[in-house]
Amino acid sequence: MMTPTVSVVVPTYNAKDAIEACIASLQRQDYPLERLEIVVADGSSTDGSAEAARRLAIAQPHPRVRVIVNPKGNTAAGLNRGIEAATGDVIVRLDAHSEAPPDYVRRNVEVLLSSGADYVGGKPNNVGHGYWGEAIALAMASRFGVGVHFRTSSDPGDVDTVTIDNDLGLTGLSIGVDTVAFGAFRRETFRRIGPFDEDLIYSEDNEYTHRIRAGGGRIYFHPAIQFTYHPRRSLPALFRQYRNYGWGRMRHVVRDGAGASIRHFVPMAFVGALGVLGIASFASTAARFALGALVGVYLVCAAVISARIALAAGLRYWPVLPLVFGCLHVGYGIGQWQAVLGRLFGADHGVRRKP
Repeated sequence: MMTPTVSVVVPTYNAKDAIEACIASLQRQDYPLERLEIVVADGSSTDGSAEAARRLAIAQPHPRVRVIVNPKGNTAAGLNRGIEAATGDVIVRLDAHSEAPPDYVRRNVEVLLSSGADYVGGKPNNVGHGYWGEAIALAMASRFGVGVHFRTSSDPGDVDTVTIDNDLGLTGLSIGVDTVAFGAFRRETFRRIGPFDEDLIYSEDNEYTHRIRAGGGRIYFHPAIQFTYHPRRSLPALFRQYRNYGWGRMRHVVRDGAGASIRHFVPMAFVGALGVLGIASFASTAARFALGALVGVYLVCAAVISARIALAAGLRYWPVLPLVFGCLHVGYGIGQWQAVLGRLFGADHGVRRKP
């Protein structure tokens, strides 16, 4: 098992340009290519994604590239179909909109074997395209923007819980759970834990790592595992993405009563407060004052943090970073409320195709 066979599973849907770059990066791995295969699970793309993947498979015999059909189209189903078709001892996941440096597979395998964890992952390097894409990449790399452990941490270790130490005697108090991006796990883990939940798109990773922890397993983060991630290129696309993320995460919470920490509820509380105070402000001066104070504090925080980021990355991003932060937070919060209200009023439409 020092050099196990590896299957990289790549779910994709209508990502022709991205899938070509993704596969090409995997064909340049420094892992023994004869022990590596790439399984592309295509969700019935209409833009030629599957054909592009097949052309790359013909151009280079190693690693072997296989394209399979994912009739459901969503990511969880694509992962399941890909893993079922895979032959490797180790399963590595990569998104079609990402690219892997030459050591990506090797690092995943090394960390998986040395840590003894059940699921390992690393840190995305956000690379945006165009002015808005670059601003979005900067916001997503900040704690204020997303706050996810794997996007902001540089310390290896288990990420099953986050603990705090302070002067109030709350040493070791668990304040949340987290997951890792993409990463790797042994095939036996998939057999033991079962498939990804195909009803929980936008939250399939969180639900799966929650199930691993519930079974006594470990989730491990190591910053040496890195990959390039290309975020959305416009505010509307970013808003839809994070609304879907909030919807997916909260569907997991309301269905299973698990999978979220205090920080996950902050966008929901913020959006809820905006809504309540906005309605009340028509009849109450106090509500108008409170609404103005809430929006003002948020804008000041966003402006200050944006200035700090812009001083390092370029002042031209400062005017738009607060807008990006607003899309991230408000979009996520609206998605959370959609999931909760949908459950309460029986309007949960379940699985949607993941764009």
